[in-house]
Amino acid sequence: MSVLRAGAHESQIRSAPVLVLPRLQRFSITLNRRQRAKMKIILALCQQYEGSSMERNLF
Repeated sequence: MSVLRAGAHESQIRSAPVLVLPRLQRFSITLNRRQRAKMKIILALCQQYEGSSMERNLF
């Protein structure tokens, strides 16, 4: 009986990291999406600022 328990315990330990990896990958993917969204916002703000400064120079 103890041998079976030890074998089951080992398989749980081996399978645990496999379950954790997808969560970490999802986390990194969401981080990348957030960073991309921030970059888009910053670029849009910079373009708006450049556009408004150009209009001021024209008039």
